[in-house]
Amino acid sequence: MALEQLGRLFPITTLMAEGGGHLNGALLAAGLLDEVSLLTIPIADATIDTPTVFEMLKEASGITSVAL
Repeated sequence: MALEQLGRLFPITTLMAEGGGHLNGALLAAGLLDEVSLLTIPIADATIDTPTVFEMLKEASGITSVAL
C-alpha cells in the first residue's frame, strides 16, 4: 500500500489528506483515519452529484458507527 511505502521510505508519522468525500470515505473504510479536522463554510449546494463529507462505496457500507 502507498501509505506503508511512504512510512518505510521517509520518517512520516502524520499525513494530512486534503480530499473530498471520495478520498475521505476510502480512508475511513480502510481504517486509516485516527483524527478528523473538519472545516465548514456557509455554502449550500443542493445538486444531486455533490459528494458528502464521507462518500462510501456500497462495498464499504458495513461501517455502522465511527467515534469522532
